Amino acid sequence: MGSDDGLDSDADAITGRTGTVTLSAGEYNPTLDAGIYIPQGAGLGDYVWLDLNNDGQQDANEPGVPGVTAILNDGGGNPIKSTITDASGYYTFPNLAPGIYSVTFTTLPYQRLFAFQNTGNDASDNDVSSIVNLPNGYPQSGTTGNYTLAAGEYNPTIDAGISNAIPLGVSSILAQATLREHLSTVRWVTRDEKNVHHFEIERSTDAATFTKVATHVAVGNTQGEQGYQIVDDVIDLMGETIIYYRVKVVDIDGRSMYSNTVSVRPGSSEQISAYPSPFSSSVLLEYLSDTDSELEIVMTDLSGRKVYQSNQEVKEGMNRLTLEGLGALANGI
Repeated sequence: MGSDDGLDSDADAITGRTGTVTLSAGEYNPTLDAGIYIPQGAGLGDYVWLDLNNDGQQDANEPGVPGVTAILNDGGGNPIKSTITDASGYYTFPNLAPGIYSVTFTTLPYQRLFAFQNTGNDASDNDVSSIVNLPNGYPQSGTTGNYTLAAGEYNPTIDAGISNAIPLGVSSILAQATLREHLSTVRWVTRDEKNVHHFEIERSTDAATFTKVATHVAVGNTQGEQGYQIVDDVIDLMGETIIYYRVKVVDIDGRSMYSNTVSVRPGSSEQISAYPSPFSSSVLLEYLSDTDSELEIVMTDLSGRKVYQSNQEVKEGMNRLTLEGLGALANGI
């Protein structure tokens, strides 16, 4: 800072390192200085707790979690220092310079997940907003958003809620979709829901990039089959050849799974759905036909090579066709 390089501090406030300088033969540079000062009381911290009801808020009966590693990051996400939550679940980073910081939490207890995020009172919610998962689906770490500290400011509201891992709460889900004029109806049936929180209906025009277009609350706990449906207005997509849908099941612990992918064809009154996807040995086709006719069914692999073909008689209206003996087909059909 300032115009006199011989008098300013050249050390980075976070790393303590100066920038790189180049010296020629015989040159001496007497301007590489480091100024130090007493921090003006800035800091942050607070609490990691076990969210027993997974509502994202600290309740009186919910205990703190000791032994969780809290890592302080600078505004660019680079780690600066770390600490461990104490026996009551608290942590703190005192004596910080004013600036922008975030916190990463790691070394969670076995088979624990992060709770719902940023719900309700900010002083008692779960502030983890970005999670990195291990291959087994459990979190390796979770990081909060950025917080700006002024001189003398202490922020005691940066918390992490963790919850018990609950198995994904649906034994199966099958979806289908139909189109009438410019309205798509997406229907799906679940079996044996357990602690399901909600469904997210996603749409795509290329079967690769999906966008959430609706959310539907789940019954949550059921025995046997439970049906749902939503209606999606696709008047702006009627020029597309195919519109794809899939349904995402979201559990109360935040984990998810997908239904089969189904489609509608705006340019045709004939509609077809296939499930399950992926399949093992058989596929059920639901085909809405304009007329009595013969339907040719062809399957290809990823290279376009034909690996299955059959002809089926269909009637006007909805037809349900089962394709058997597909177990020998390779993956990627």
